[in-house]
Amino acid sequence: MKLTRSSAPKAPSALVVGGFARADLLPPEVAQGLSGKRLRRNLVFGVVLTAVVVVLGFAGASVVALQSQAELDLASARTGELIAEQGKYVEVRQVTGALEVAENARLTGSSTEVNWKSYIDEIEATLPAGTTVTNFAADTATPMTRYSEPTGPLQGERMGQITFTANSASLPDVKAWLESLEGVKGYVDAFPGSVSLDETTGGYSVSIVMHIDSDALANRFAEQKEEGQ
Repeated sequence: MKLTRSSAPKAPSALVVGGFARADLLPPEVAQGLSGKRLRRNLVFGVVLTAVVVVLGFAGASVVALQSQAELDLASARTGELIAEQGKYVEVRQVTGALEVAENARLTGSSTEVNWKSYIDEIEATLPAGTTVTNFAADTATPMTRYSEPTGPLQGERMGQITFTANSASLPDVKAWLESLEGVKGYVDAFPGSVSLDETTGGYSVSIVMHIDSDALANRFAEQKEEGQ
C-alpha cells in the first residue's frame, strides 16, 4: 500500500510597508509587575477617596447635629423662660378658674329660673278688665330634676305647671280667657279647673291650669355671659 502526505500551502505573511519596527525585549514578568503597580495605585486611590468621603460625611453630620443641639438648647431655654413667666400668674389663673366655676354654678342654678313677678303681670294682662289673680302656684323643673314628661300624645313638651285663681265680678267667658293665654310667653296649653260663685261678693272665681316651656325662663345670667363675650 502506498502512502502519500499532502499539506496545504501556507498563506504568505502580510507585508507592512513603511511601518516601525517594534520588538518587546522585556520579559513578561516586567509587564505583569507594571500592571500590578497600576492596580495597587488605583486601589489606594479608591481607598483614599472613600476615606475622604466618609470624613466629609461625618463632618457634615457633626455640623448638623451641633446646629440641632444649639436649636434645642435655645428652645429649652425659651421654654424655661415661659414657664418662669407663667409662674408669676399662678394666683391669677387660680382666681380666674374660681370665677369660672362660680359663673358656671350660677348658670346651672338659674337654668330653671322664671321671673314670676313679671310672668304673673303678663298673665293678668291677658285677663278681662276687672279680673285679678288672687292665688298662684307653680311646679317647675329644677337644676337637679326634670319636670314630668307628657302623658298624652297631644300634650306638648313642658318644663312646669302653673295653677292660678282669678276673680271676676261677672260670669267670665272661660273660653276667651284660655285663648288669650296663648299669647303668653312660654305657653304650651291651658284648661279650666273650676268655676265657682262667691255668694258673699257675688263674684266668680275661676281656677286655671297652664303648662309652660323653656321660653318662660328668665335666662338673665346666660344673656349677661353672651354680652360679655
